[in-house]
Amino acid sequence: MFKKVWKEFFALLMIVALTESAFAQGGSITIRGTYNGTTVKNIAVDSNGNLVLSGTITGGNGAASNTGSGVPAQAGYTGVNIGGTLTGVTGTAVSSSRAMDVNIVGGATGGGAVTVASGAVASGAYAAGSIAAGAIVDGADLTQGAIGDAAATQGSTGSISAKLRTITSQLNTLNSLAATDPCAGTIPTIKRYISVGSSEDESQVKATAGTLCAIQARNANSSADAFLKCTNLTAANTTPGSSAVYYDMIVPKGGGYVNAIIHAPFSVALTCYIVTGKADSDATEVAADDVSYFLLYQ
Repeated sequence: MFKKVWKEFFALLMIVALTESAFAQGGSITIRGTYNGTTVKNIAVDSNGNLVLSGTITGGNGAASNTGSGVPAQAGYTGVNIGGTLTGVTGTAVSSSRAMDVNIVGGATGGGAVTVASGAVASGAYAAGSIAAGAIVDGADLTQGAIGDAAATQGSTGSISAKLRTITSQLNTLNSLAATDPCAGTIPTIKRYISVGSSEDESQVKATAGTLCAIQARNANSSADAFLKCTNLTAANTTPGSSAVYYDMIVPKGGGYVNAIIHAPFSVALTCYIVTGKADSDATEVAADDVSYFLLYQ
């Protein structure tokens, strides 16, 4: 019995001695086994303490390779594909209902890190406050409704959506004004007149009610100003110098030119005349061809 124990102990000492010798000489210890019942695989520990596997093992997930591999065909794989090669990131499929935080940073060259194709962001996809100020640069194509209120701010002036609503409201106001203002809603009628130097150049513009939209006038006289005056009366009922003046304007001498936007309604008719004095009572005529005007009305 003692001899048997001694032999086993002696054999163990020999194994330890051989192991130490192998390490000391830069060798390795090899464990042999079988793979798939036929192929022999060697597993060894080298002199640096690394576990070394000889031979090739097929199957499994190629993403475990430290150099990357082709993207596996499994539908449930969600690894990172960079240039057609995996970077060793593995995981399971993430359903559309599972929340996941993503941090997007700028590129190394200062450009954006992510390109979003047209139509890729659904309406209401971004909640208020989810996009920081400055995150979207000028020139970005944003469909109305894609960003919620206060989601993307410009300085401290408010959200893009709020600004769009303000602009829309202003346009609606202009449309409402156009619907009630004859001069804005349709194209006005134009009357052109050149002074003839008689009868105070009285001329009936319109015999019924309407709106005086604008006047453009020029005075070629080099020494005297002219005054264009209009009444809310027909020509038959207008007497320059005594009839009530509905609208008047000065036309400066020396080729002076005036352009007035008026938009003033008249209830009866519109008749205009040209004189040299500013007083309502003045009836001094201008010379022929000195004053001309374009009058726009409805």
